[in-house]
Amino acid sequence: MKCEFCGQEIEEGYLKADLYFFDEYAIDFEQGVFCNKYCFIGELVECGAIQDEYL
Repeated sequence: MKCEFCGQEIEEGYLKADLYFFDEYAIDFEQGVFCNKYCFIGELVECGAIQDEYL
């Protein structure tokens, strides 16, 4: 399985988003799998769910 944000292959120790929760807010994750919290937040910034003024 691969991280949805950076594409790194993940073998163990990953973050998994609740697809049903985010689907209600029209955020479409394929698997909802991220290698760490920074990739998860990066994906939320990229899709416009959160804004980071300092990027």
